Amino acid sequence: MYSDHMSAQMLPDQVMERFVTAVREGEFAIEETVPNETLLAERWDVSRLTVREAMRSLMELGVVEIRRGRGTFVRPLSDWSPLDRRTLAARAQGQDGAQVQAQLLEARLIVESGVAELAAARRKEAELAQMEAMVDAMSKSIDEPERFAEADLEFHDVLFGAAGNIFLDAMVKPIHDLLADARQKTSQDPKARRLALTAHRQILQMVRDGSCDGARRAMAEHVAETAASTHGPQQ
Repeated sequence: MYSDHMSAQMLPDQVMERFVTAVREGEFAIEETVPNETLLAERWDVSRLTVREAMRSLMELGVVEIRRGRGTFVRPLSDWSPLDRRTLAARAQGQDGAQVQAQLLEARLIVESGVAELAAARRKEAELAQMEAMVDAMSKSIDEPERFAEADLEFHDVLFGAAGNIFLDAMVKPIHDLLADARQKTSQDPKARRLALTAHRQILQMVRDGSCDGARRAMAEHVAETAASTHGPQQ
């Protein structure tokens, strides 16, 4: 019954990962009771205290709720917090794939264009050097989709840091995995890689020049171009 044996030293965070995965795979059904602490502890070969801590965190994220006298129930995905990468990924998995990608691009358009504008005004020389290094890495890996996507993602990570706003940084962290997956997919297309490289060079130039409006426009054009190549022209 408890086939996925795990180390007794496993952290509560890892129990959370396994629990969310079990829900995503349909093992623990929505609005149904979940096994008690003892059974979960046996399942993952951990202490009941570890399970208890994990379940407490899952309650805070809206994944489960305790109903007195009835047990612990899995809540609907729509109730799960969008501010945690695991719960957000699970919510996204429950939607149509094309819709998720369209919404992700909408979010990027709104957030990243503003981030580019702030970065142009606030970037430090060290951050500029990092972005230049990432664009150079993209150029050198133009025929290597995986490495190209990694450099692309790191460029945007540095850009967020250059914007100097901890709340914007916190907003993007939960979708980091989704962004990484999306960039890996779009980077499989040679034409998309060439367009992305040109766009990143333009964004970098605007940030280097301190052109806030230019950086915003360059980023907006890049995201719109990505959307058009992925889903066709936006209506």
